[in-house]
Amino acid sequence: MRLVWLAHPGSARSPSAVSVVRARLTGFQLPAPIISTGSRLTLWLLSDYAVSGQGFKASYEALPSYTCGNPGQLQNGLQQGSTFNIGDKIRYSCSTGYVLEGHTVLSCLATSAGTAAWDFPLPYCRADDGCGGTLRGQSGVITSPNYPQDYNNNADCTWTVLAEPGDTIALVFSDFHLEDDYDVLEISGTEGSSQW
Repeated sequence: MRLVWLAHPGSARSPSAVSVVRARLTGFQLPAPIISTGSRLTLWLLSDYAVSGQGFKASYEALPSYTCGNPGQLQNGLQQGSTFNIGDKIRYSCSTGYVLEGHTVLSCLATSAGTAAWDFPLPYCRADDGCGGTLRGQSGVITSPNYPQDYNNNADCTWTVLAEPGDTIALVFSDFHLEDDYDVLEISGTEGSSQW
């Protein structure tokens, strides 16, 4: 995995004039988690015309500043627990015929920054293999097209994760395989980040 820091002013892909590309990921090593300080995070996958890789899978979670908030409902799954304050736990399971990917229990913990956050990202019962889109809500999973199979050549996918104003977004990769140097995943946000 190669990580490149880039300024990206005026790009046609830049979501706004103030957007700056914070990471350009390629290769086969799992990237470190990315935490934004803004309420918008954009992922842009570009692949070339030839070789492709398995792609990526990343979960995202909006991190409210005052409580963990509802981590979200699972498609084809069940959530047990209805309070989302520090110390609370939520248990997930999947409907018959689906397998849970991720942690069964999430715990709301206090952070050193004086906020609250779930200890793990939202699990899922079925991967979404779509190519791009706008994602809202407390948490979710983003995968490259056809994941865990190879993504298509000439892929051009953009996912935008939107959180409530004042919230941040954590992006945690659980798998990452892109053709080194040729296929890239760029990640940007509308505000600076506390951890890149």
